[in-house]
Amino acid sequence: MSFIKISEQEELIGKAIVNAAYKVHKELGPGLLEKVYEVCIAHELRKAHLLVSRQVDIPIQYDGIVFDEGLRLDVLVEQKVPLIRSIQSGRHRSSVTLDLQAFALAIW
Repeated sequence: MSFIKISEQEELIGKAIVNAAYKVHKELGPGLLEKVYEVCIAHELRKAHLLVSRQVDIPIQYDGIVFDEGLRLDVLVEQKVPLIRSIQSGRHRSSVTLDLQAFALAIW
């Protein structure tokens, strides 16, 4: 298995994401709507002084035309790390990876 080296900043972002997800899950437990977890994780990341955007529309270009209705990211951290609930809820990881590769975003 090969690993992609990430920057120190990306490492810190990743740790903050894991810590936020752990804290939210520990506090709320399972079974709530996905949006509840999204809001709470975004809140925890903001408390960690990270730039967080929710429900970010990523446009696509097709046939020389830009469509605003391309891809919607659930959460985007520091304009570089996407958090996508669909990976947890059953959407196949390779499909999500292809979406992100189309928009040149990093995925871990």
